[in-house]
Amino acid sequence: MEASGGDIIAIRVGGIEFSIKVVTGDSVKALKRVRAALTKVIKESDKATKTNDAFSRSARTAATAVASFAAAVGATKLVSFAKEAAFLAAKVTTLGIVLDNVGRIAGLNSAQIRNLESSVKSLGITTRQARQGLAQLAQANLDLAQAAKLTRVAQDAAVIAGVDSSEAFNRLVVSIQRNDVRLLRNLGIVINLNNVYQRFAQQTGRTTKSLTAFEKRNILLNEVLERGRLIQGTYEASLADVGKQISSLRRQTEEATLALGKQFLPVLRAGVKELSSFLKAFPRGEAFISPRAVASITAASVAFLGFSAALGTVATIVGALAIAGGPITLAIAGISCGPKGPWSEDQHGWNSIKE
Repeated sequence: MEASGGDIIAIRVGGIEFSIKVVTGDSVKALKRVRAALTKVIKESDKATKTNDAFSRSARTAATAVASFAAAVGATKLVSFAKEAAFLAAKVTTLGIVLDNVGRIAGLNSAQIRNLESSVKSLGITTRQARQGLAQLAQANLDLAQAAKLTRVAQDAAVIAGVDSSEAFNRLVVSIQRNDVRLLRNLGIVINLNNVYQRFAQQTGRTTKSLTAFEKRNILLNEVLERGRLIQGTYEASLADVGKQISSLRRQTEEATLALGKQFLPVLRAGVKELSSFLKAFPRGEAFISPRAVASITAASVAFLGFSAALGTVATIVGALAIAGGPITLAIAGISCGPKGPWSEDQHGWNSIKE
């Protein structure tokens, strides 16, 4: 029902105007207060919109600056990564020479040593750890034929300790080499050496004091293999778990880095040779920068920077995406190019490579 008489109150909200006819003074006052409140809200909304526009422009400007910085830092990290890859390859090559030498002393030929290395690597051990572990076993005068069995124990123990198989294998080898069971406890292998020695002595009709260091290491090795049966199957049970898959990424990353680093070995070898000659001659006052040294250093620089330029293109593209896509892609750019990206020391254990 429409009332007769009264005032018309017009209220505009955004682009919409409302006309309300009222008949009493109290209603008019109430609606005027409503109009005043709505007008204030609308003004604050317009102010917020302008602020948001300014913030968006500032965010885009910041994104451009951060992406540019990230690309620059990323290029530096790529050069550093290439250098670390070359150093890793050099270290693994040296470990191969060491393994060949101690293997020959142990009565093995090159083919047998390579077969042992391959059998250990096939069970999820990095080339670096496989060569180092085998060399340590050989130095301790232990049976290298047991290496594959020990690696199998390392696979199961790694899951319990929350480390990768390479790290577990290294702990097992070091523990046996040193006759120290403390490293074994975190791997789920608890051994009382005194009890083990006494049992062996009783079985052989000897005393524990008569056992040699070599015999004690072999006793511990056999005990570790025996205790490994208690945790057998842990590795297979964890294969579908993402946590185990993540821990395996370190090994896969190191192997990929090794493959890349081998490509830089020729230029690294030439550069190190020239630098060594220069440093040896320096104390005698005979040092000078020869054309060959300049060529070697230039070749190494070009190789590393060339690699950086190639992968730096990827960083630039990611940076461009960050500018266009906003905070989410900016975060991705930071992860890809920043100082804590995929090739950082904390994530991939470059510190262990430098040891």
